[in-house]
Amino acid sequence: MNCKVLDKTYYADKKVVQTARKVKFAPYRVDMTDFNEDRKELLEKFGGTALPYALLMYGNGNVIRRFAGMFTGKTLAEAIDNLAIH
Repeated sequence: MNCKVLDKTYYADKKVVQTARKVKFAPYRVDMTDFNEDRKELLEKFGGTALPYALLMYGNGNVIRRFAGMFTGKTLAEAIDNLAIH
């Protein structure tokens, strides 16, 4: 599964979108299509080893949750919703 599929499925999931808006979550995407040394370093900096890889983090850079490999829209929405609790 690649990022384009994630954009059309999990990231477009109604529950994910509603939850993200509720907690004022701002998505930030890095296009890994042309995977080079800079992008590899960025992936590794945040604990990634393979794609797909997603993470939730605070504005100060502290990582809240990592999603490596396959994950569901429900799992993503629940993790985003937990941002409002903390």
